[in-house]
Amino acid sequence: MHNSSHFSLPYLGMKDGIHTYYFDIGDDFFKEIDHSPVTRGRFTTKIVFDKQPGVSEMDLFIDGHVDVICDRCLSNIQLPVSGQFHLYVKLGNEDIDEDEVIYIKEGTSRLDMSQVLYEYICLSLPLSNTYDCDEEDPKPCDQEMLDKLHQRSEDTISDENDIWKNIKNQISDK
Repeated sequence: MHNSSHFSLPYLGMKDGIHTYYFDIGDDFFKEIDHSPVTRGRFTTKIVFDKQPGVSEMDLFIDGHVDVICDRCLSNIQLPVSGQFHLYVKLGNEDIDEDEVIYIKEGTSRLDMSQVLYEYICLSLPLSNTYDCDEEDPKPCDQEMLDKLHQRSEDTISDENDIWKNIKNQISDK
């Protein structure tokens, strides 16, 4: 997937205890992935790794933005994205897929985190590409598009009210 040394943790030489790692992820990271829902974005990830004999734990913190088209006004926006995840790392030769457990073989020198980071960034994406941008100056919104949508909404409500009035009149005439 990626140059694994750039997004990996030095597992074999790591002493027991808590270790903190930071990774910056940008557009180049996503360009290497076919059919990615993210093509442009910038993220800072923090991994707090608690190495223990047998089972280790890690907390992943994702913070950044993805460049997308707003679902509301069709402007290019930087959609804020954040997430927090917890994983276990177990030693073993098991090929079991578990959502929150990574199995590594005895003697593994580096733990490649690129796939995990990618998946957790994707899981952190909101369902719709909108956010409350009213606090920003200047607002990224296409105000002309929002005005058209608002007018169209008012026209639709007016049309629906006219339809209901006609139905009510037809019923009362009978």
